[in-house]
Amino acid sequence: MPTIRVMHKKPSQPPVETTIDGTLESLQKLVDGSIEGIGVPGRNWYIYCNDNGKSQNPVEPNFLLTNSKNQPVDVVAGTVVFVGLPDSEGEETSLTDEMCADIRRWLKGRDWTHLNEETQQIVLRFLTGFL
Repeated sequence: MPTIRVMHKKPSQPPVETTIDGTLESLQKLVDGSIEGIGVPGRNWYIYCNDNGKSQNPVEPNFLLTNSKNQPVDVVAGTVVFVGLPDSEGEETSLTDEMCADIRRWLKGRDWTHLNEETQQIVLRFLTGFL
């Protein structure tokens, strides 16, 4: 299997570019467990997170997911991996320079560490039923 360029992001840290072999095992290793996929409408990349990220103790919020009005709808916890959308055979694809730049822009304003404490508390209260 060829290697692919991905970005992984740990809570409280900026995203880091790396290459992996693209197997399920390599994705699971980066997120420290079983993976869950998150699609972002209008983007040509995809997010994998640890499907137990919110149940870990302590929960480590990473960034917000927002709706089309930029309102918070969920918090992604734990380490994530950004990959290119799957190809025609269903295999993840490498991120391009443009995709990496888009991910960094997309994270601005969503990264948990860039939210003020009041916003963090409001979001956590709103999402308490999900955490």
